[in-house]
Amino acid sequence: MEGPGNNPLISLSEGMADVVEKMQPSVVRIEGGRRWPSSGIVYAEDLVLAANHAIEREEDLSVQTDSGRRARAEVIGRDNARDLALLKVESLAASASVDISDTPARVGSLALALGRPSEEGLRANFGIVSAVGSLPGRWRRGRRSRSRTPERYIQADIATYPGLAGGPLVSASGRVLGVVVTGFGRASVLAVPSDVAWSTAERLKESGSTKRGYLGIYSQPVRLPDAARLGFTQEGGLLVAGVGDDTPASRGGLIIGDILATVDNQPVEDTDDLLVILSGERVGKTIPIKVVRGGELRELSVTVGERE
Repeated sequence: MEGPGNNPLISLSEGMADVVEKMQPSVVRIEGGRRWPSSGIVYAEDLVLAANHAIEREEDLSVQTDSGRRARAEVIGRDNARDLALLKVESLAASASVDISDTPARVGSLALALGRPSEEGLRANFGIVSAVGSLPGRWRRGRRSRSRTPERYIQADIATYPGLAGGPLVSASGRVLGVVVTGFGRASVLAVPSDVAWSTAERLKESGSTKRGYLGIYSQPVRLPDAARLGFTQEGGLLVAGVGDDTPASRGGLIIGDILATVDNQPVEDTDDLLVILSGERVGKTIPIKVVRGGELRELSVTVGERE
């Protein structure tokens, strides 16, 4: 019979417990919602990264650290598209020493979702990464997730509970894979990948907001004709019902009647998809757009404008 030291399950269990213990000082509890608290990650000195939708108040915000200390907080920036917010906390005195994963999450790898939903301490849930990529538009249209599903995401089969949003999704090696922003059903969570989350936090730290891009079109969702024949995997697109004068869309050659299928190689099925894709680092860049025009596929190049 194998002794405890040779049992791989015991080694895995002890390793997971070590990861939770290591992360404990960097996960805080945030009193900022109308119904229940949420979680946050200490991003830098006196700064906490959180899930935007969970911070419903602008005033009377507070953060509780692992030591039980409470401190006042204020929102210094929000990114609605990625569902992230950055809080400044008075004399936070909590650890920001988290290791960010330098490689993308892999489907099938083990992961822990950590949160601090109550005053009783850190809570950990265990599961596997079940999907990595861009969420199809039809999944965005649910009431709970509308307009706050990240452009890039990590999905993990981990049970959700109130207060988990804003906490870290952590690998078995103890590196942060992403920031949990929402539950997808009762047994799955969605997280913004750590590289996206940290770069967003840096922009929020510098400017208090992220750039919002626009094309200058009026549009509505439609079924994409001959989608399979044209090489698309999604069922729908966006019908261009109007094009503004002297806009990125008009300068890029979009016309009324075009059906947007992909923008910068990302599928678009509704306006939520388009808004998420156009925000942030794409502002000012020239990107490819595929449209269906007269039943044929066309590829255009459009420089994304910045919305005032």
